[in-house]
Amino acid sequence: MRKKNKNWSHILERLPRHSYSIHNKPMEPITLIILGNKKSLLKQFSDAGWYLADPITFFSTLRSGLATLFNSSYHTGPMFPSFIDGKIHQLGFERPTRSDSYRRRHHLRLWKTPFHIGKKRIWIGTLSYDRSVGHFKGSLLPTHHICSKLDSEEHFLARTLRIPQPLYAHIGHKELGHINSGDPYIWDGKALVLDLSKR
Repeated sequence: MRKKNKNWSHILERLPRHSYSIHNKPMEPITLIILGNKKSLLKQFSDAGWYLADPITFFSTLRSGLATLFNSSYHTGPMFPSFIDGKIHQLGFERPTRSDSYRRRHHLRLWKTPFHIGKKRIWIGTLSYDRSVGHFKGSLLPTHHICSKLDSEEHFLARTLRIPQPLYAHIGHKELGHINSGDPYIWDGKALVLDLSKR
């Protein structure tokens, strides 16, 4: 058990702390660590009401623009690319709110890491809540303003996955920052840890 804890601590020390925009501007800090394979993740999130985001194409961009304009739903709307160590997120999930509008949504991005605990792959991710639509800022995709309290999304995700006693890992210090769009955020330095490999 001591060896496993030591390996876990070593992995936590090596995990990135922030994601970045395509222009290398800081975005959200890492607030999510998941153990499991891609197939398991896709099933668990789908069962919990999360939708896999569409890739950015001409059609999805047009549809997201119309959904924003008419304040309608688009459960699988595309997400702006986000990067860690120069690699774009591999998976993006979103969950509609009661208003069922593309303007407001819960969403998360995931990156596959080279690390394992036993045979369990480790993924890291960011969580945020889109509270409103922002300016287009030279992009065809509508931008969103996020809620500043990142930990509220950790609690929300745990509830949707029906995890009664969520586990957290300290991976950084408390932080007040801004993402690339200028929106502020409050980070408690912790990441929600989910083992989705056996559920």
